[in-house]
Amino acid sequence: MPADPATSGESAAAPLLILGGHRSGTSLVSGLFWHAGLHMGELLPGGPDNPRGFFESVQVLAAHRALLAAQERDWTCPPHRLDPHTCDLGPLAEVIRDLAARGRPWGVKDPRLLFLLPAWVEILPAMRLIGVLRHPASVAASLTARNGFAPPHARAVADANLTRLAALQQALGFPVLDYDGPGEALLAGARSAARAMGLEWDEAAAAALFDPGLRHQAARGPGGPAYDALLAAAAETPALSTYQAWEVATALAALPDRADEAVPLAIGPAFLRRRAALWGFRGEFGPELGRVLEVAPPGAPREPLLDGVDRAEIDLAVGEEEGEQKIADPVARYSHVLLTGIAETLDRVGLTALLSRLGAATTSDAVALFDDFVVEGMTLPPVKRWGRLSATTSRRGPLHHHHLAEIETAALEADWLVGEVALSSDGRSRVRLVKSAQRRSPGWVTSAERRATLAIRDAQIESGQQRIAELQAHISRLGSDAEKAAAAHAASIAAAQAEGRARLERERQRNRMAYDALLKENADIRHMYHEKIGALKDEVRRLRRLRSVRGWLGFQARRLSPSHVAAAFRRRRHPRTG
Repeated sequence: MPADPATSGESAAAPLLILGGHRSGTSLVSGLFWHAGLHMGELLPGGPDNPRGFFESVQVLAAHRALLAAQERDWTCPPHRLDPHTCDLGPLAEVIRDLAARGRPWGVKDPRLLFLLPAWVEILPAMRLIGVLRHPASVAASLTARNGFAPPHARAVADANLTRLAALQQALGFPVLDYDGPGEALLAGARSAARAMGLEWDEAAAAALFDPGLRHQAARGPGGPAYDALLAAAAETPALSTYQAWEVATALAALPDRADEAVPLAIGPAFLRRRAALWGFRGEFGPELGRVLEVAPPGAPREPLLDGVDRAEIDLAVGEEEGEQKIADPVARYSHVLLTGIAETLDRVGLTALLSRLGAATTSDAVALFDDFVVEGMTLPPVKRWGRLSATTSRRGPLHHHHLAEIETAALEADWLVGEVALSSDGRSRVRLVKSAQRRSPGWVTSAERRATLAIRDAQIESGQQRIAELQAHISRLGSDAEKAAAAHAASIAAAQAEGRARLERERQRNRMAYDALLKENADIRHMYHEKIGALKDEVRRLRRLRSVRGWLGFQARRLSPSHVAAAFRRRRHPRTG
């Protein structure tokens, strides 16, 4: 275990950040400092590509990966300019507090630091910096051997890291250690930096750790301006200095902007998501799953990218430098073809040639799927970017864009039809080509068909305009005849209206006379009614009087009858008692 030197003050507070790209020798340099007593936290265990260890903090690595994932990036395609104000720096700040809590010199090594340094500047008040240099050709060869990257992609990763390191070193002047140079010079530079931090250099551990035989890739060819500038800085070996956060932030702000991405995103984390989404994009209009052909870019890993999909037999076609595709089974007939990450690397001629070769290897109702930068219309601004992606309308980036008309032309020349074009969330367009017109999405028409429809409509509009012109000319020729006819027609209408008003007035007079006759007849009937009612009332009164006289006379006659008179005398003579 390394010694625990007692340090305090600024030397303990300002950590050492080891800057360098992947496969550049940063693991060796960080191992030398760790054996000298630099606290680096819980270390990542070694692996086949670094058997002596990476000397990277597990917690720092997790925080860095989270920061990149939030930007939809990874170490293969870091963002050129990270905005720390849009990031969650809480996990990284917690890791930094844990590392600094020991009260001893501490440091961090992670190649991602080159592009995530803006996040550290937001948290740390001061820091020490040291760079590690390796020839970009050696780095690219190592990446190709370890990760299976295509040589252009591997060199793009190496150049992006080297360019960032050179820009920061030129602005700040920190020391640089040359991994490809003499071992004595590298050890001397590391020893000087360790002693400047108050660390105890361990010669035996350093000699055991440094093994020139681990340099499996030899440098060859020019390294470029950035490499030459760093090589000159490594020869000067300046002293290790402490930089305030504002100084590093100023250097980061002075970095020039880019019109495109430093590294193609085809090897980034979006690649896996695009491939999965592309497979699902075959949709309900494609044929039943049969045999699938995956066409990969040149230098891609030699295994099917869709390995493990049920109910599908998948073959792989890998592009070669000459532009041909080597298919595993050249006599097979495929139902689906997936061009993952390849269409956007081809121009129209190359895309047509590829589709022609695939047309001969597919069934009559096959579907071909690919994602691309599709632009509809030929009038474009000088430069247009697709989100975070490295494609522009000026076609200067590593990825091509295509006009929709170009894709349709290429498809027609290769006996395919455009079945559908849908915009994806990352700014690309997903294109589905079909062999049979019945496989196209409902309502989908190509731009050529739209132009034909517009031509028909334009002809119809022109015909209608001619008809209107003819009618206007006919009206002009009629001229005064039309006016006379209109006047006669108006006069006849006025006469008819006058006759109608007179007829209405006569009808009104007849109705009024009939109404007066009805009123007179009604008055006569009422008079006759009152006369008859009066006569009836007189007769009723006479009969009532007669009835009254007759009743009184009858009553008197019954009263004076002999039997009534005799009974009255008897009652008087014998009155009742008790």
